[in-house]
Amino acid sequence: MSKISTESVKAFMNRSTFYRANTIVTVDNSGTSHLILHGNEIVKRTVDGRLYICDSGWRTKLTAERLNAIPGVNLKTKEGEWLLNDKEWDGSLTLVE
Repeated sequence: MSKISTESVKAFMNRSTFYRANTIVTVDNSGTSHLILHGNEIVKRTVDGRLYICDSGWRTKLTAERLNAIPGVNLKTKEGEWLLNDKEWDGSLTLVE
C-alpha cells in the first residue's frame, strides 16, 4: 500500500484534513469526513461512524487501493467483477457494515 493511501486514510479516520497530489480529505461542519480522489468522493464517514463507499464510476487500481486502505473494506476482483467484503459490488454508494 502506498504512503499516500496510508496517510490519507489516517487523516480520514481521525477527521483531519489532508491534501496530496490526487487525494484530498475534508471534514464538513457536521464532522463528516470525505475522501476525494481526482475530484470524486469515494468514501464518507458520518459523525455516528457510518461508512459509505463508492467507486464514482472509476474501477481503477488506484481507486481500489484507496478503498482497501479503509478499515473494514476488502475490495478485490474476481473474473472481472468487483467484490466488496466477498460480495459482488457494482460500485454504487454502499454502507459498509
